[in-house]
Amino acid sequence: MKPILVIGLGNPLMGDEGVGWHILDRLAGNPRLPQDTDLLWGSTDLLACAGQMEGRRRIILVDAMLDASHAGSIAVYSDRDGFLPLEDRQEHAHQLSVVQAIRLLQACSPSLGTVPFTLIAIAIDSARVTMELSPALSAGMPEMLDRILRELAAE
Repeated sequence: MKPILVIGLGNPLMGDEGVGWHILDRLAGNPRLPQDTDLLWGSTDLLACAGQMEGRRRIILVDAMLDASHAGSIAVYSDRDGFLPLEDRQEHAHQLSVVQAIRLLQACSPSLGTVPFTLIAIAIDSARVTMELSPALSAGMPEMLDRILRELAAE
């Protein structure tokens, strides 16, 4: 079985929306990162990562979630609980939510149906064209990294 895979999602050119990329960048040099962990930047297309997901014992996704009232907060969702309380409805005709993308991947590749998925959602209040994180997310980065490393150690 392949190592755990952490996939950072988002566009680093869109400020806080690219928090997944920023987190992967910091995890890559972190001595607390377990050796049996692979890191992958998924950009904005989780479906394109399907090949790298095959045969994993666990997949952790890190993505931004719009929630202006709690910018910088961290929420952890698991497919074991159905990703509750995340909404699993389609909002746009040409865009899947991360939960919908996971469900599609599991339907197309039955082996992914047995792989535990965890979504670590970082609340953001906006996305704007910049390579920099907002002060709220920059200040919360140590807590975000610690939460992800604890999630990796909990396996």
